[in-house]
Amino acid sequence: ESKGKYIALLDQDDLWENDRLEKMAKALEEGKARWGYSAFYRFYADGRKILKDDGSNEGAETLAKIVEGKLFVPPAASLIERSLLTECGGFVPSFAPSDDWDLFLKLAENEKGVYVKEPLVKFRSHKTSTGKKQRDKIFMAQEEVLRLHEGKLKSLVPDSALSFRRSRIYFHLAQTYAEKKDKPKAKQYFKMALKERPFRVKCWSRYLKFLLGF
Repeated sequence: ESKGKYIALLDQDDLWENDRLEKMAKALEEGKARWGYSAFYRFYADGRKILKDDGSNEGAETLAKIVEGKLFVPPAASLIERSLLTECGGFVPSFAPSDDWDLFLKLAENEKGVYVKEPLVKFRSHKTSTGKKQRDKIFMAQEEVLRLHEGKLKSLVPDSALSFRRSRIYFHLAQTYAEKKDKPKAKQYFKMALKERPFRVKCWSRYLKFLLGF
């Protein structure tokens, strides 16, 4: 329904700084970019506030970090040209609740974005958030998203970045199936995680506890 040049996203529990739109639009115009994102604060009900400013103005670095999971871009911290969002296919509902990861992979694969180091968004974190309640679904969706993107990503990021992310996804899925008492699935995913990163101590520790029944 929109008619403007840009799409600015805001989840229901996050906050923008008053001048966020002005500063993001200026950054995109000056950088001749079609999308961008800013640093942000992750904040909690007890008053804690953690600065997240690990973005990059290097396109390849941004993509690799998004793949690995070392860079989280909250939708509220982004600004995207409407035409680019349409070209990329927008959000894919079947990938929810990891449809935002799919979107930012598509954006970073196709266009270099600009990064604003100033924190212009406050991302709320709390125990009842959608992400916390759907943790198992998140990693199931991430496995599907990574499978879809893997062919293209192989020519854009190091193999180590893909292996790192696969290992993390498999590890979390192993724990999910262990909690559900699905031992064959849990064992399968622990082995898959260790195949990607054989020397990950945390994964070996959890796997051995699982095998011993702890």
